[in-house]
Amino acid sequence: MQVVVAVEGLWFAPGTDGPPVRSQRRHRIDAQLFAAPDAEAAYRTAVAWLPGFSDKNHDGPGESTRMFAIGLHQLEEVLPRRSELSTAVGEPYGVDVGGYAPSDVDSDGVSVHG
Repeated sequence: MQVVVAVEGLWFAPGTDGPPVRSQRRHRIDAQLFAAPDAEAAYRTAVAWLPGFSDKNHDGPGESTRMFAIGLHQLEEVLPRRSELSTAVGEPYGVDVGGYAPSDVDSDGVSVHG
């Protein structure tokens, strides 16, 4: 499955709870590979996991970051069926299983974005 996640940074004036003085939103796609007996069960699992793609933290005074899932790709768009996999990996560009920007992780492979 591929989940579109919004990462929203909010900055507030010191000592205020008021509206943010600056905000920034970027998006990423998180990819998960898991086993399921059929497409319906896979979809139910993916939907049940969506709340797990949300989080919020405060990186310092006046700064807040929140992450939340905004979309779920159709599962059949992510990977070919098991019976088609051996052929698909031989196609030009193979099979997309997700990616990340190296600047998004530290030297141990841990996300620097929380």
